[in-house]
Amino acid sequence: MTDIWLFLDKIWCNGSLLSSTDILPLCSSLKETRSLTKLRIFSAVAVSLELIGLSLLLYGAMWNVPLFFVLGVSLKIISHLGAGILHNHSGVFLNLWWTRQLFLINTYQKEFSGLLNHVGLTDAEIKTLPNLPTELYHTELNSYPYTFFLNFFTPLVCAGTLCLHGNIFSALLIGAVGMASLPLGRWFYEQFSFRQQREQRLAQTADAYDYLEAIYKQHMSLTLKVNILTQLPLALFTASFALGISSSFFANYLAFTMGLAGLTGLLAFQKLRVGSQQTIDKAKHLLSILSGPEFLLTPYRWKEHVSKKSILKVFPSFKNGIVIREFTPTAFEIDKLGFKPLSIAIPFNESYILQAPSGYGKSMLLLAILHMLNHEGDIFLMENGMVTNVHELDKEDWQKSVIFFREEDLKTTSRLVDLFNEVLITDLKSLFDQMFDNFGAQLTTLAWKGSDNLIENEIVALQNQNKSPFPSKMISSLMQMRQQRRDRLSKLLKKGFSDSDRIHPERIFCTLSTGEQRRLINLLTIEQARTYKNTRFVILDEPFAHLDEENIHYQLQLIAELQLQKALPLLIISHHHIEEICNTLVSVKSPADYEANFFDKIENRDLLNSGKGA
Repeated sequence: MTDIWLFLDKIWCNGSLLSSTDILPLCSSLKETRSLTKLRIFSAVAVSLELIGLSLLLYGAMWNVPLFFVLGVSLKIISHLGAGILHNHSGVFLNLWWTRQLFLINTYQKEFSGLLNHVGLTDAEIKTLPNLPTELYHTELNSYPYTFFLNFFTPLVCAGTLCLHGNIFSALLIGAVGMASLPLGRWFYEQFSFRQQREQRLAQTADAYDYLEAIYKQHMSLTLKVNILTQLPLALFTASFALGISSSFFANYLAFTMGLAGLTGLLAFQKLRVGSQQTIDKAKHLLSILSGPEFLLTPYRWKEHVSKKSILKVFPSFKNGIVIREFTPTAFEIDKLGFKPLSIAIPFNESYILQAPSGYGKSMLLLAILHMLNHEGDIFLMENGMVTNVHELDKEDWQKSVIFFREEDLKTTSRLVDLFNEVLITDLKSLFDQMFDNFGAQLTTLAWKGSDNLIENEIVALQNQNKSPFPSKMISSLMQMRQQRRDRLSKLLKKGFSDSDRIHPERIFCTLSTGEQRRLINLLTIEQARTYKNTRFVILDEPFAHLDEENIHYQLQLIAELQLQKALPLLIISHHHIEEICNTLVSVKSPADYEANFFDKIENRDLLNSGKGA
């Protein structure tokens, strides 16, 4: 039965909407798309009922049968309003679904941008990917299949009813107009905003999916009211009929009006159809890429990949840490870069230096470690002598437990306080919990994870008694939250910057110098690793680039402090300052011990076992 639903959905979409079959490869099960499929099919039913309602009301008007007329009017209005609700629901489904799918791509935008460009997406298309969820919402809200069927068959229904009433000339005229709309619409097609409310802008910066869903529900309510108003002319015509005005005149007038409206409506939507088609083509292209063999983003690809996991045996002396064995990214012809399998073992509370020349696939290695790119080999987590292949863990949990930041992957126009959101929520948990108890989960999450500049604007709006997503009674808590966040981050910045006077919480990240950005990334990595209780692996990518000797020493002290506070395996990717790293971090594995780079495997094979795949 589900296959029949998918088949009908594909016929209905006909390339003008993103069908359930298109998104199925990235879904965990058929159940995930079933609601979208049913919404589309019910939309087709709604347009059919709307046309039947039109036929009944015309019949009732021409033959002076009030029961048919009232039934037709009621059926047409109810079907039209129902279709609007269905389109909104399907648009919300696609918007939220795509927002979740694009989260990792947006998080690691630099790494993914190069790979997506490699497989055919243009720079302009890559830059507009964050807008794709909203664009797909538009395509559903202005459903072209629904509009086409309604506007194409409206003149034909009117013509048929006029013909039955004996108005042959009028019927032929309206029918000809209706039939002409198809080639004219095609010619237009070949030739040629869900409004961003303040709440939506705020919620998107906070990735607050529940709050976004609440906003969409409000929008659906507003859309319903608008659709009710669009049916006002029909209601007025009904009132005229009830007052006994000549049915023949008004019936003919209504038939002509509906018929011509069908033509103009079909033509007007051709330009919208072009925009929808471009959005659908972009979404389909991205789906085909993400479902390809290079990525591990679909449930099928992940299931196929983990079936090849290996087993590991280690000496009893190695009880806690990370073991990376024979690990090689295999996507995008990485072998042509001379990439050799990487095998390292990093005990907890120790560090490891990976010397990585530029241009030899370092970004792809990091994405493979996060299990987003296809690879060979395994990563094992050792905890109290118990061995766990990372492939046995939930993929999303593993990705969250690997702490890794690069300046290119952060929102460059964010205030510094926004970048430390997760750290500040942990450090100021008592205030967070207090607001949670007083105002609930949605408003509290929106306040803490929303962009600081927008929160500042909302406080001003509340002070001026203007409308705001937040209630007026929340203003003091919002002000207290911003103050405590600034104070706490100021202390952290003093910890990470010896010259922190110019680095204040409201600075914009892109206004920092290259060296300042590098130091901030180090501090963010260290603080995130410190506060997140499930941290299992920390990666520092070129942590000393663009820094002078004094700042290199200062950053090394911060890393050493993290090692003392929290026993974590630390991978330092750097091909400079090796001697300084080894002299400061006493637990680091130096090149003299067992240096690993992209060309030479390490020599500590006593920790590794060449076990075959399970």
